[in-house]
Amino acid sequence: KSPRDTAGDTWFRPEQLQYITKAQLQLEGASLLHCTDPESLRTLSALLTNAEDKGGPVSGCPFTATLTLWLADGSQVELQLATDSCCIYRIDGRDYAYARSLFTAEGAPKNDKLFSLFPGFPAQGQPVQ
Repeated sequence: KSPRDTAGDTWFRPEQLQYITKAQLQLEGASLLHCTDPESLRTLSALLTNAEDKGGPVSGCPFTATLTLWLADGSQVELQLATDSCCIYRIDGRDYAYARSLFTAEGAPKNDKLFSLFPGFPAQGQPVQ
């Protein structure tokens, strides 16, 4: 099956992340970082909803960050973020390539755009290696 064929196999859809009211980032072994700034949350939402379902867990990236999101409808969603430079998140056993609109002729976007939305992120938003 292709990712398109299996899209019905999960409860999650990226568009569910359209209205984020609060975000919490937990890096492995680090303290919690929070994002509550409305403009930053809109940017975060735009990054995460502009995603492509890759099917199952296809990425070999390290997923050592947990992003918890509170949504306007009162629900809460938890996803795992790749902590190399890749723009990939994993939820419900599936990988999603996010920030698809940021692709350029020079290549793929890096996850530093997302991590920089969290005040206090190590190395001023540089990807974790």
